[in-house]
Amino acid sequence: MINFLHNLEIIIGSQNISKFESGAFTGETSAQMLGEAGCKFCIIGHSERRQMFLENDSACHIKVAKTLDAGLTAILCIGENAQ
Repeated sequence: MINFLHNLEIIIGSQNISKFESGAFTGETSAQMLGEAGCKFCIIGHSERRQMFLENDSACHIKVAKTLDAGLTAILCIGENAQ
């Protein structure tokens, strides 16, 4: 992937990150791909993801670890009741 966002004076974030390191998972973006695109932050555990995609704390834990391992900053959403 071309690293076209690294030289801009904006900070890029992602609304989601894949819990998988690689593979063909339609609609999912790996931490590595986000980092290569210039992403610096990732939102994890948003109430909509928890409710609509049934993401639980265990899935969020995996995503936080992938985010941090890629050198990105994790923004973990907690406390909102998605039900």
